[in-house]
Amino acid sequence: MDEIKTWLCLQQVQVAVLTETRWSFQSTWSDNAWHHIHSADPNHRGSGVLILLSRSLCHANDLRWNEIIPGRLVHVRVMNATRNLDILGCYQHVYKKDKEQLQKRDKFWQTLETQLTMLPGRNTVALMGDFNCSLPTSAGVSGPNSYTWNQQQAVGTCHPDSSDRKSTRLNSSHVKRSRM
Repeated sequence: MDEIKTWLCLQQVQVAVLTETRWSFQSTWSDNAWHHIHSADPNHRGSGVLILLSRSLCHANDLRWNEIIPGRLVHVRVMNATRNLDILGCYQHVYKKDKEQLQKRDKFWQTLETQLTMLPGRNTVALMGDFNCSLPTSAGVSGPNSYTWNQQQAVGTCHPDSSDRKSTRLNSSHVKRSRM
């Protein structure tokens, strides 16, 4: 964890979301550079969302947060004098072709969409995490590459739909590797 936080500092990152922490506790704490907010589902070891906020961004008393889905969806609000920042840390369930897993994924999308509609339009929103899906190319919203895993794109769309929001989707999963 220290290496990740050092790298984030060197890159001047102020907000980061780490998923699949595999920690089984919920907690908040601060160190000399970061505020940490961790959510976990103690019944599912593979879950976990850790949100890191740089101390240069805000003070601990400027933070409000709640777990929407333990270990999967966390909302953090950074209270600012001019405009609040809402951060949604997300970790979608892995896609599997079984009914129970598909229901969990669908519930995640529905809960996320509900949470997004509850956020004030005047706030800045950062939706960050692992959505376990592919992002199709959409001019001005996502792309130019889409990520395909295991010769298939995730069934269904990668929600929430950005068409009605001023948003850009960044996909860091697709990396072109040069061949030697």
